Amino acid sequence: MTPKEKVLDATPNSILLLKEDNTTALIPANTYNTLKYLVKDIFSGIQGESHTKIYLGGDCVISPTTQEYVFCMEYNGDLVHTPPEKDREVGRAVLDAYVKKNFQPFIALFNELYQKQLRTEFLELMLCAFGDRIRAAAPSQRDSGYFIDNTFFVAQNGNAYKVAPGGDLRHLCIVPKNHTIKETHLTYRGRKIILGQQEQIFLSKIVMLLNKEKYIKDTVFWNQVRDN
Repeated sequence: MTPKEKVLDATPNSILLLKEDNTTALIPANTYNTLKYLVKDIFSGIQGESHTKIYLGGDCVISPTTQEYVFCMEYNGDLVHTPPEKDREVGRAVLDAYVKKNFQPFIALFNELYQKQLRTEFLELMLCAFGDRIRAAAPSQRDSGYFIDNTFFVAQNGNAYKVAPGGDLRHLCIVPKNHTIKETHLTYRGRKIILGQQEQIFLSKIVMLLNKEKYIKDTVFWNQVRDN
């Protein structure tokens, strides 16, 4: 905030600013703006473009990015980017760390996001082993996942599809035989990660579609995936 900027009003959802040229601006009361314009103090000079680092204590560091709703969280030298939907949770964790010196919410949120980041990296590394037969894609704003042999698509949520003529996706009903899949604990990059049921179903459907000929005797499956 420049010396001539002034907060005229603030609500849980918005902040009304008086700018240097005496015009007003209504901005969202997201974590970035709340820290910069309301909490101020060590946050008053934060600029996303300069990747300002704010040291909160307890090995907890926060820095804005060029995306207003995305921050870099650092803990014990590791780093993770926060997703926009976690904005309010990030704000609460930062304020708890800075004002109350309660670092547990920050550490808990960091561990949650870092665990997810490592799990994603691990899955991507596994899928790279299949080479050109598989490629990442996001055919819609809602779905992201992988195309298999340009014939099938498995979304991150575990839904599987066959690519129809014209590029439309037709849902495939593939049900894993083991309905009681348990969490799998692995070590990746020196940290423990957990593959839950959804990740394992996602991987099992990709493997099935890559090796569909092995399941030719499964008539329900084969009638859906065979070449027409």
